[in-house]
Amino acid sequence: MGRVRPVTRAGGRLGALALALALGTGLAGAAQAAPKLRFKSVKVVGTPGDGNLPWAEPRIAVGPDNWTWIVTNRHQSDGAAAVYGSRDGIHRWKVTPGLPAGQTSATPDVDILAMPTGRLLASELDDAGINFPTSYSDNRGKTWTQSTGSTQTADQDRQWFAWGPKDASTHKQRAYLLYHNLASGQGQHNMFVATSTDGGATFGAPIPVTLPGSDAYADLQCADSGGPSAIWVNEHDGTVYAEFTTRASPTSGGDLGGCGTAASGQPFEFNIVAATRVWLAQSTDGGQSWTNSLAVDDAKSGQIVSMQVASGGLDREGNVYVAYPEGPLGRMYPDYSGAGVRYKWARPAKNGKLKWSSARTLVPASKTVPGNVLVHMQAGDAGRLIAEYWRGQKRKGVEPVWHMYASMTTNGLSAKPRVIETRISKVPTDTGTASELMGACTSGNPFSGIVNGLACGRSPDVWGITANHSCRAESVWPAVDAPNNPHDQSTKPKKVPGDNPGTWVSKQTGGPSLCGHSQTGPLFAGGCPDRRPPISSYAKRNAAILKNDRLTIRGSSRDTGCKSANLIPGTGRVARVLVSVAKIRGPGNGTSCRFLSKRGGHLTGYRSCTRQILVKAKGRRHWKTTFGFPVTLPRGQWRIRVQGIDGSGNRESPKVFRLTVSYGPGGGPRASR
Repeated sequence: MGRVRPVTRAGGRLGALALALALGTGLAGAAQAAPKLRFKSVKVVGTPGDGNLPWAEPRIAVGPDNWTWIVTNRHQSDGAAAVYGSRDGIHRWKVTPGLPAGQTSATPDVDILAMPTGRLLASELDDAGINFPTSYSDNRGKTWTQSTGSTQTADQDRQWFAWGPKDASTHKQRAYLLYHNLASGQGQHNMFVATSTDGGATFGAPIPVTLPGSDAYADLQCADSGGPSAIWVNEHDGTVYAEFTTRASPTSGGDLGGCGTAASGQPFEFNIVAATRVWLAQSTDGGQSWTNSLAVDDAKSGQIVSMQVASGGLDREGNVYVAYPEGPLGRMYPDYSGAGVRYKWARPAKNGKLKWSSARTLVPASKTVPGNVLVHMQAGDAGRLIAEYWRGQKRKGVEPVWHMYASMTTNGLSAKPRVIETRISKVPTDTGTASELMGACTSGNPFSGIVNGLACGRSPDVWGITANHSCRAESVWPAVDAPNNPHDQSTKPKKVPGDNPGTWVSKQTGGPSLCGHSQTGPLFAGGCPDRRPPISSYAKRNAAILKNDRLTIRGSSRDTGCKSANLIPGTGRVARVLVSVAKIRGPGNGTSCRFLSKRGGHLTGYRSCTRQILVKAKGRRHWKTTFGFPVTLPRGQWRIRVQGIDGSGNRESPKVFRLTVSYGPGGGPRASR
């Protein structure tokens, strides 16, 4: 989390992606019926800075057109933050023509937004000013314009961005920046949120998330947090959530907060803090005031609940989740090993007083395994979530090797969720013990926490996970160029099998969807709900073609679905398109319509125009239907109606146009609009 990077590569680690879709834990019986999770992974770019940076911490976003965008440090020697895009999230990744503006000395701390207007916003934490050069592009990265305001102040660390509903005064997308102060945190430490009301062009003054006198504020003091873990917005009502982790100091006299760690028997830590608590702050007034809720509290047992970060988010109904690693009971700092993966959830509450569930387990903790670190998560419909994380694998005579894993559940609101799990990629993310990955290379003295936070090598701590418009998980993660033996200091150390360092993207290709549909079946709009019908239109040219004894009608339909709380679109899906063709007399009211049937081209007698014969068109997004008729099609006025129906049963008002059938000198039929 911290800005400071290790002064030596020895022990340096990568914190890569490894969350998963939490789908069914159950024991063998439930797992038998559960479909397998499958992923496809592709390498986008090689080692950052041509090996001059120890790792990347890439981030990911999906745009309104379902393009996937990532930001990561490029391979070239400057290691500048660069943005890459792909139409389908896996193939043909291309770097944008321009680099995000304002960079001088880039670090791996980056983030990216893809707004509904198509605007991209990208940022990196720069060593030159210890701040966040941030810029936006409205032409898919051809050019970038630097943002101004509070992104340009100093002593900032680990930025997180989110966008929300349009601002009432500017009618532009609101954007939010979450960060914490680093060096000055010894004097007064806090999490801050700065708001943009113009789509990220300018950011206003930062607002502290906690206030003096509160338990959350006391926990943060003496820099007793590694930084924030996430920020997100409920797109239904604009509620903003900021997640961060802390330690507490429970004593017989009460909680002494972050400055009381020595009194409670804990070592002082700085920059990389092994948190024992997860807090969630909530704002209902656009980031101007905040209410804090304690989601996870393991302070008394000392179990670590943040291997550099926790994670969180919303499902499409607005339920709130926090996901985190948790060490086995009895394991305390600096021993990060054996951690499992857990989460809690709560119904949304306008007053910010969230009622958290008991902890649910995706992966159990164990004292006999290396454990799991760097948990990230994404939710879909209520109770459907995936967590990705790094899992360590024991090796004989050498330290563990780590890979990306995923766990998923489709009944995550239940007390005993069923979970399915898989390894995402064979490419290793890093090697070493969990403690080494988390920067704990010394122990046993009062200053070990300071040394660990500043001088020890570690893994990366942040990467990215999201969901595409098909409600499948997509993630971006780093793989460290790690030796088979992480303590090998030779010029050409032996590499771990499968070593392939760089920035990787993984896309879910099999298993349950995050939006409640079968493995191969169609999506449906759960969680929004979807109340908007499709929109159909006739082809711009040759909408109706009359040739010989056939009449063909052509057009297209689209369905926007619904606006969900967590930005996953409401699975807009055209289920079918119905077409009717009627010969009319006069204005076409009452009993003055004769309908053409699909079978045999039969033309009814005159009857009520409301008694339509509807024919299902072939295709959905682009459709057509052809009517054949055995005899001459009567000349005169015809009326064609088309109506789309979406997967939620919404029907559009029919689109109508008139057609005139006539016969030319050669006797052939002609149709004109």
